[in-house]
Amino acid sequence: MLALTQGLLDRGYAVEVLELTGVVPGQASFIDEFRALRLEPKRASDVSCSEQDQRDGYAVSGELQLYADILPARLGAICSALVAVITRFRPRVVYCWSDLASVLGGFTAAHKQVPRTILGQRTFPPPFWVEPTIADSYRQAYGALLRKPNMTMINISSISARAYETWLGIDRTIRVVRNGFARASVTIPDNDAIAEFRRGLGIPDGAPVVGTVMRFAPEKDPQLWLRTAAEIAGARDDVHFILNGYGHDNIAEQLREMSEQLGLKYRLHMPAAIADVGRVYGALTVFLLTSRTDSTPNALLEAQAVGVPIVAPAIGGIEEAVLDGVTGVLVRNRSATALADAVLGLLGNPTRRQWAKTYGSGFVAQKFGLDRMIEETIASCD
Repeated sequence: MLALTQGLLDRGYAVEVLELTGVVPGQASFIDEFRALRLEPKRASDVSCSEQDQRDGYAVSGELQLYADILPARLGAICSALVAVITRFRPRVVYCWSDLASVLGGFTAAHKQVPRTILGQRTFPPPFWVEPTIADSYRQAYGALLRKPNMTMINISSISARAYETWLGIDRTIRVVRNGFARASVTIPDNDAIAEFRRGLGIPDGAPVVGTVMRFAPEKDPQLWLRTAAEIAGARDDVHFILNGYGHDNIAEQLREMSEQLGLKYRLHMPAAIADVGRVYGALTVFLLTSRTDSTPNALLEAQAVGVPIVAPAIGGIEEAVLDGVTGVLVRNRSATALADAVLGLLGNPTRRQWAKTYGSGFVAQKFGLDRMIEETIASCD
């Protein structure tokens, strides 16, 4: 979203960003990066609404009550804020980022007769990540949205787009606009800085490191990541591990406890969420991902772009995001043993790791170029 916003601003478009429900504690926020673009994202809770905005907002929220089990608290206030921003900004396009935003933003934009609304899907359909009754409410809401005028659906991978089409039972083609990666957004520090970072974590000089950058969420399966690390550790006593990320509640502490039970206590390093992820990538020998389902993990693009070889399960959009056998290894059997075997194979083969350094940046630039994403998004607005 940040990269798209910057690209649109650079091309002379006016952009507003509205945060509907707020950042969940423990999640990353890019508020400072947006402000660096001289754009202040608005929070729905802070938007001043006129009486007419409130009447319109509560009219929209009334229409949404059919899907009550997927709706957030303070729905009327959120819809009123959406109405207020649309009324004042008068956008030609409203881009709804993810499923819940598509439901709230799509119904509101239709009520305000916005010329074009993009329903942006960032992952697989809800049945992959919520219980059936909740998923069915999303399906019904999408069905109602698609009967409204000026709605365009886009997805970030071909396989997840086809999954949405099947789930919704539609014969229209969902447009695929792959994520765009800004190479300048990840910078690898010099060798001295990387060595200092590793020593600060307690990693011996010269030790191979397997690591990741992830949200500690069920779809990313951090528990499988730890079990895979334990298998690798059992085969090689020189390997260290970096599990970098963030999650809700006390999930990080739970993962630490699990790592100790698996015998990883002194070899697993869990720094707090790091904004400068280039330090993490610079410290790695192999990047490991263990997702249950995924569309286009940005961390895979980042790691390949800076030349770190990948090991990941061959599921979902991951198959479209890795140059298998060149920039990394895709594993058909998503198990700790199979993933560990692939990692051990790369750790023991410096030639194959060099392929990632040689070809990773070019692969990401060609398939996930930033300018391409921006231009294809603009084309989706017509």
